[in-house]
Amino acid sequence: MRVLVVELGVHYKKVRFAARMLSVFAQVEVLLTNNTEADPDWREHFPEHNEYEVVCARSGLDFARKFLILGRRADAIYVTTGPEYSRILGLIVFATVIWRFRNRVLMSLCNPERWLTTGGARNRIRAFTAQGVCGLAFESETQRESFLDVSRSLTPTITTYDRYVLDDRVTNAMQTPGSKDQIRIGLLGILTPERRNYGEVVRALAQLSNEIRERIVLVTLGGFLSGISGSIVEELSQWVDVDTTDSWLSEKEFETRGFNCHALLSPLSRERNYGTLAGSGSFGDAIYLQRRLIIPEFVDPRSEFSELSITYRSEQDLARLLENPATYKPLSDEVLTQYSIKQVASKVQQFFQTHYECR
Repeated sequence: MRVLVVELGVHYKKVRFAARMLSVFAQVEVLLTNNTEADPDWREHFPEHNEYEVVCARSGLDFARKFLILGRRADAIYVTTGPEYSRILGLIVFATVIWRFRNRVLMSLCNPERWLTTGGARNRIRAFTAQGVCGLAFESETQRESFLDVSRSLTPTITTYDRYVLDDRVTNAMQTPGSKDQIRIGLLGILTPERRNYGEVVRALAQLSNEIRERIVLVTLGGFLSGISGSIVEELSQWVDVDTTDSWLSEKEFETRGFNCHALLSPLSRERNYGTLAGSGSFGDAIYLQRRLIIPEFVDPRSEFSELSITYRSEQDLARLLENPATYKPLSDEVLTQYSIKQVASKVQQFFQTHYECR
């Protein structure tokens, strides 16, 4: 079986894991856009790119041409990120090309809220496109169900997550820190106040004893924006040590820093529908890094990831979690097995066989 992976955004981590998952049962080709030929950074986030035939498009028209050529020889097409931020002309081009292969397209919706009929002309074009394909993929069951509750879509759906455990067991465990040991907590995502509530983190840190604060090290695992990110780091540094970089992390740097943490923290903001109609990637990062995730309760309203994460409602809750040794216990093999690349690949292969008109 031959599967074409198509990425219209810059989520090269999603491309990387989708390609690895699909290659369990298929031959994989990759089509990238957003002028990736002139952007060397994508290779740092997709280090296995040499294992696949990767084609880069230089423009919207070049993308459409290459999509038509590669799509004709593919048995199935997996769109890891659709045109969620494109202009209307780009959306029309995408919808036209997708319509040509609609019986073979599985499309992942990173932010389902952008694929609803509400919210303007661009959303309506995306919603029309989503109704025409053979399948829609989501990063969680909660996200999938939330989209179906609002959209009433009849298109078949599947939960594929966006990152996977590459083995069926814990392979990079960190032991629970002792009473005097350093506690390393990974901060997920770009350091920006628009997406995450760092004020709540600061207030929680202020409630901890000096003894606990002296042991905590916050390790940044996302992008760094000069000025904005620097002020956040400065504020956090008033209470605990912060291990940070002044640049964007490559995939290798993300793994090295992430595997050296006892737990992960993603203080997502309530300003967006994270966990339901907006994706964050936090659960996928926790799955891949095999670390327990500390996250606001509203992000997992159906407790789908209760075995993988610990939730908080307030800064007081967060403070209690940070000082509780149980927060930093390693995840078990049983928790991670359901997210293994083999398990997800088997489910996707069955989905293709059931819903797709593969040649």
